[in-house]
Amino acid sequence: MKTKILILAIMSVFTLCCCKKEHQIDGQFKVSYFMKNEIDLLQHWKDSCDFIFTFQFDEDESHDIHHFRVDGNVYFQNSIVEFITNSSEYYFSDNNKYLQFGFSSPLINYDSTVFNVGIFPLKSDDQSKKYDVLKFTAKKLWLRYQTINDKYEIHLEEI
Repeated sequence: MKTKILILAIMSVFTLCCCKKEHQIDGQFKVSYFMKNEIDLLQHWKDSCDFIFTFQFDEDESHDIHHFRVDGNVYFQNSIVEFITNSSEYYFSDNNKYLQFGFSSPLINYDSTVFNVGIFPLKSDDQSKKYDVLKFTAKKLWLRYQTINDKYEIHLEEI
């Protein structure tokens, strides 16, 4: 009987220690769902800026900030150009209820006009935004972002 209790205790400790691994996002993800006020914007997203988000989970437990980058082709001034960001930061808060991230790398026109690419709220405007996390697994990240007038729901899925 004592052996069974000891084995259960060891298994419980092992499970608690290893569960952190499932609460991370690491790898390449694409937008698979993009809604604004119940209007489907996914095709518009794919036609204008079908980004790939590459999340890099840092296993250093001394901080909660991790890194990601964004790349892909964007439709810009009647042509398709390659878009790549430098490393940006993301972090989860309140026991993974919220995700905070933003990225920048605006495109600059020949006359020095700056263009932020993407569709709000996933736009290269260097504004870190706080998203509600609706679903979070190693392969899926579903987010909601709300303003006073608009509600966005965005699903990222591993590719």
